[in-house]
Amino acid sequence: MEEKQQESDQVEMKKLENLLFGSLYNPVTTNEDLVVNFSGTKKLCSGLLEYIQVTDANAADPSNAPINSVHFHQNAQLLLTAGRDRRLKFFQIDGKRNTKIQSIFLEDFPIHKAAFLPNGSQVIVSGRRNFFYSFDLEHAKFDRIGPLVGRKERSLETFEVSQDSKTIAFVGNGGYILLVSTKTKELIGEDLSVQRRWEEAVELRGADEGSTCGTSLCSSMNGALFASGTDRGIVNIYKTF
Repeated sequence: MEEKQQESDQVEMKKLENLLFGSLYNPVTTNEDLVVNFSGTKKLCSGLLEYIQVTDANAADPSNAPINSVHFHQNAQLLLTAGRDRRLKFFQIDGKRNTKIQSIFLEDFPIHKAAFLPNGSQVIVSGRRNFFYSFDLEHAKFDRIGPLVGRKERSLETFEVSQDSKTIAFVGNGGYILLVSTKTKELIGEDLSVQRRWEEAVELRGADEGSTCGTSLCSSMNGALFASGTDRGIVNIYKTF
C-alpha cells in the first residue's frame, strides 16, 4: 500500500514538473490550476506545531531594497515579491530550489503593493503614483491605468480586491473609497465618477486576550471567524455572531 502511495505521489510530482519546466510552458502566462493532490497529505494537529526553516523564497534572486509585498497565487505554489527596487518577481516555491520564473522592472515606480486577483488571472501593482499597473498573466500583458477620470488623487498605493475578482477598492482622498472594475479598469458608476464613503459603525467590541499591541486583523471568507495578530507573535481566532 505504501509503495502504491509513493508511486502515485511521484506521478503527481512528474505532472507538476512537466507543467512548470516543460517546453513553452510558463506559469506566469497561464492561470491553469497547478494544485497537486498528494495521498500523504494530512491535517495539521492542534496545539504546538513544530517547524523547520526551508530555503528562502527569493534565494534565487534576493532584493537589494525593502520588500513591501509578497503574495501567493491561489491555484499554485507561485509567489510574487515586490518592493522599492521597482521589480515584480515571480518564484515557484518548492522549499528547495524556489526557482525564479520572471522579473519585471517598472521604471520610476517603487512598488508599495502587489497582489494576485483571487481568480488568479491578473496581478494588480500600486505605488505612490496617481496610476497603477495591471498584469494579465494569461496573455503576459502589462497595462498602465490612470489617472482615474474625474479624480485628483496623487497616490493609489493602498488597495484591496473583492473575493469575486470583479472590483478593486482604492483608498482615495478625504476618506473616499474608489471602486474600480477589474475588467474595464474604470471607476464604477453611470458617470464613471462614483465614490463610496464608508459609514463608521461599531458592531462588536471586546478585549483581545493576551494582546498589548494589535498589529493586524483578518476575517474568513464566510465571515464566521476573524483573527487578530500582535507584536508578540500571538494570533487569536474568534467566532463572530
